[in-house]
Amino acid sequence: MDKNAFMDYCQKELLAVYCAKKAGNEDKIRMSRLEGVIHAGQMLEVLDKQAAGTIIDNAHVQVFGYTREVRDNKKAKLNALKDGDSDHYYETPAYLRLR
Repeated sequence: MDKNAFMDYCQKELLAVYCAKKAGNEDKIRMSRLEGVIHAGQMLEVLDKQAAGTIIDNAHVQVFGYTREVRDNKKAKLNALKDGDSDHYYETPAYLRLR
């Protein structure tokens, strides 16, 4: 398998995993296997860490509409709000907290 075919496979699998997660059918086993495939690609020098991150971010944006960095920042803000002022956290509608 050449580098482009490997990257296409990873992209296709990520899209499938993320689409299932968005639909509420998270498949942790498939995601774990995919993480192993990506790690193996890095070990075999077919894929570097930056390319793997780009593939993951592209798939995340295609399915969810935002990058993992935006998601992590939002989670950090919500966790800080929850730790500091839990009343205000729970006053925020759940559909806004989950997006």
